[in-house]
Amino acid sequence: MKVAVVLVVLCIVYHAAAETCSADGDCVNTNCDSSHDLECHRGQCTCVNHVSSCSSASDCSGSCTFFGRHGRWHCVDAKCRCFAF
Repeated sequence: MKVAVVLVVLCIVYHAAAETCSADGDCVNTNCDSSHDLECHRGQCTCVNHVSSCSSASDCSGSCTFFGRHGRWHCVDAKCRCFAF
């Protein structure tokens, strides 16, 4: 039972931390630095660099914040994308 409660709490925290969207204009709490563009990707607001490509997260750099917290870089579809988790 305790495990189930912990999982529910973690799901709520994850959903609250990730800004969801259906279009780029829905992203108001996600901030990208000047070298990245704000984009709604698969229902989540991200920062993306459309100019360069990547093969792993270590190829990505820059800053991105979600609700004032730092995000983490991921290499998705050969593009650096910053997500809340």
